[in-house]
Amino acid sequence: MSLGFVGSGVLGRSRPFARALRKTRGRTGAMSTRSLMGDLGGASMTLAEAPVWLPVATAFCSIGLNIFNVMMVTRIILSWYPQVDVTKAPWIYVVVPTEPLLKGTRKVVPPVGGVDISPVIWVFFASFVQELTVGAQGVLILIADK
Repeated sequence: MSLGFVGSGVLGRSRPFARALRKTRGRTGAMSTRSLMGDLGGASMTLAEAPVWLPVATAFCSIGLNIFNVMMVTRIILSWYPQVDVTKAPWIYVVVPTEPLLKGTRKVVPPVGGVDISPVIWVFFASFVQELTVGAQGVLILIADK
């Protein structure tokens, strides 16, 4: 169950939800999200009961973790091309924020057979955290559904 601003549909469903919220909030006050979301499943919480910070936290977690995963996948791809100069733009914008995490991970898990698996570990970890927070049974989703 979602309120329309979670998971992979953050950008796709948030605008219609916001439009429906603006249209119905002024007329009915505490209209339930079930009537707003219709075939998307809705939720049992009324709009008046929904925490104000929930859409912001959900969007921040979802978008932030997606950006982190893209950066780590980019690091994986960059490792396939050692001739790429990572000290020049645009690669430096990926390398500088991720290198401290990868350096610490390489100390704990050294490269296996010459292959650096530290970005793969971080992709798995970030995907796990994303599922725990904004996945179908994530914490923020369960808060919205209570």
